Amino acid sequence: YFMLMAGAVQLYARKRSWVAMAVMLAGLGIGLEWLQAAMHVGRTAERADALANTLGVLAGFTTGCTPMRDLLLKLDGGRD
Repeated sequence: YFMLMAGAVQLYARKRSWVAMAVMLAGLGIGLEWLQAAMHVGRTAERADALANTLGVLAGFTTGCTPMRDLLLKLDGGRD
């Protein structure tokens, strides 16, 4: 979830988009945990997993306030 959110920070320029992606990714992590419990095939919902997913999203979000913000542009060499 860190990599997904850090990638979203790289792709979207507006912080409003970052917030929207963070909410969607956190919802995805929580939703997948809920669905695992609903399957009744030996998988259980783990609150700790949902929390870890959400913390990963938050950590990825914070990359927007670091020099990592434009990492993909730097790796690309600024080519158009």
